[in-house]
Amino acid sequence: MAAIKVYFDGQCPICGREVAVYRCLVASGSIDWCDLSAGPQSLEGETFGLDAALTLLHVRDETGALHVGLPAHLVMWDRLPVLRWLLGFLRGNAPVRRMFERLYFWFTARRPGLRQRRGRVARV
Repeated sequence: MAAIKVYFDGQCPICGREVAVYRCLVASGSIDWCDLSAGPQSLEGETFGLDAALTLLHVRDETGALHVGLPAHLVMWDRLPVLRWLLGFLRGNAPVRRMFERLYFWFTARRPGLRQRRGRVARV
């Protein structure tokens, strides 16, 4: 299975802990983790900017397709055997998926330190 690329906010304490757990659960080489705290150079050659990537999770799958937000999580969770049950549940249950998506948008807008990081991006 080819690697997917996950762009995550390493300065967000919640995101950092989540990724640390995922790294323990995933087979080596199946996910390329890209920490956005390295700055704009971490997105060299990408079609989206750092501000967008800090706002919502971005995942580039093995075919090169870009997934953003909850769909990005679904692509990532497909690589984590322990979370595949959740993936199947969300894909097969549209009302619950919409609720998860609303909760995801609500949470991402309130992540610790996001406003400060986005402000630094705007000044670069």
